[in-house]
Amino acid sequence: MFRTISTFSYGLSRMAIYHGGIKKAKKLLDEGKVKEAEDFLMNKYVIKSLEGTLNRAGINIDVIGKENIPDEGPFVVMSNHQGNFDAVTVMYAMGKRRVGFIAKKELGSWPLIGDWLAIMGGIFIDRKNPREALKSIMYAQDQVSAGTPIAVFPEGTRSKSSQIGTFKTGVFKIVEKTKVPVIPVSIEGSYKLMEENNNKIKPGTINVTIGKPIDTKDFTKEDFRAFPDKVKKIIDDGRRPVNN
Repeated sequence: MFRTISTFSYGLSRMAIYHGGIKKAKKLLDEGKVKEAEDFLMNKYVIKSLEGTLNRAGINIDVIGKENIPDEGPFVVMSNHQGNFDAVTVMYAMGKRRVGFIAKKELGSWPLIGDWLAIMGGIFIDRKNPREALKSIMYAQDQVSAGTPIAVFPEGTRSKSSQIGTFKTGVFKIVEKTKVPVIPVSIEGSYKLMEENNNKIKPGTINVTIGKPIDTKDFTKEDFRAFPDKVKKIIDDGRRPVNN
């Protein structure tokens, strides 16, 4: 329990200490200096915070395929979703690229966490209100079209296991509209470090495989109809067993 409290306390304290950086990053973004804002956020704040949080938790993230992350331009990360550490895992795996997440609406109102998710390019979705959820998907399309990479968990919720649930098709509309590359990310072992341990953090390893970008610019409607199953298979095939 001490490790769990220490990890979350550290993460929140970093958010509080670095909160002033949000204003500068927002100013840079408003001025259209996206690359400068990304470099400022990631190099000065986010990467250090992630490394410190993972160190407190005793968690090692083993990433292969970093060469598949585009150096510039928008893309959509699609990953399976095993546990609470998956968002941190994807952010860490993306290195210096600022990636926004589609997150449940409730997180947007959380002190500190909501502010940081927003400045990273996050989109908050009301899963209980289909009309509002559609508006969030349309906003995500605008964000991606404007150049912001985003990450989504097509399952919509944690599996809390090694199983991969059904992929919801709504998030695929973002790609169908924008025709940006999709980066498939396979996560294995994250559920063992908290969900399988009565929601208490334990040390261990999370294996991450970043697949090659899938070019969608020439996709037909038939291609997009088959796309959820295709991405799910790529993610499933990319998982690497981990012994925790």
